[in-house]
Amino acid sequence: MDKKVEIKSFCDDNRHDWSRLYTDYATFYELQMSPKILDTVWDWIHDSTHEIDAVGAFSGGVLLGIAHYRCYAQPVFASYGLYLDDLFVDKNARRLGVASSLLLWLKNEAARRNLDPVRWQTAPSNQKAQAVYDQLAKKTDWLTYDMSV
Repeated sequence: MDKKVEIKSFCDDNRHDWSRLYTDYATFYELQMSPKILDTVWDWIHDSTHEIDAVGAFSGGVLLGIAHYRCYAQPVFASYGLYLDDLFVDKNARRLGVASSLLLWLKNEAARRNLDPVRWQTAPSNQKAQAVYDQLAKKTDWLTYDMSV
């Protein structure tokens, strides 16, 4: 990577590259991706009334990574935190500090908005990502459950 990583919001010109990375993210986690999901999430990102926001990590105009995030309430503390829903780095840009750049940008954004903590989850098998996460955050003891509806 010959240029510094710049973290910024997406514009319409980024749609194709964002779609490619988000599809790669879904493939990595063995999830189904569809044009409808891509259209919906892209619309959410650009709808100022929707809770989801997103940024990309760019170098020399090339999209290297994506992060989708949102504010969440913590009733027990009567406060808010920032939740990272999705983080993905292009396979050709891994081990270049892109994930760390995105996470540190999110930390700064949370501080700017008075949100604490920045929280996310990952698959137990995603040990390469955890090696980065362990350098920047504390792993919690909490387990996640999903109840199908």
